[in-house]
Amino acid sequence: MFSESAKVVIEIFFFHLVSFAILSAFVIFFLLNNGIEIFIENWYLPTTGGSIANAIFLGFTASMLGVSGFESSTNFVEEQQKGVFPKTLKNMWLVVSIINSLAALFALSLFGIPLL
Repeated sequence: MFSESAKVVIEIFFFHLVSFAILSAFVIFFLLNNGIEIFIENWYLPTTGGSIANAIFLGFTASMLGVSGFESSTNFVEEQQKGVFPKTLKNMWLVVSIINSLAALFALSLFGIPLL
């Protein structure tokens, strides 16, 4: 059903999902035991050029540049059946958007930002 390379890609994808799920579980466990004071301190930290929410938005948009390389893979797109590519792209953007957003929130929740 799947080619050999497709099986490898699926295995790598699931490995990443499982790794992030385990990381998320540990972060949530840590936050339940230690509270969200670090997150609140980081959220209200004064920044140059805007708020921390703006910084997260800019970081999120920069991380999306990595997704754009997938769109330009012409050999891969040419081999797909008609209508498959938009579905693949939508699903990939959904997963990447959720994981990148959670990763940024987890980082803000775990690590204090030093004042320079």
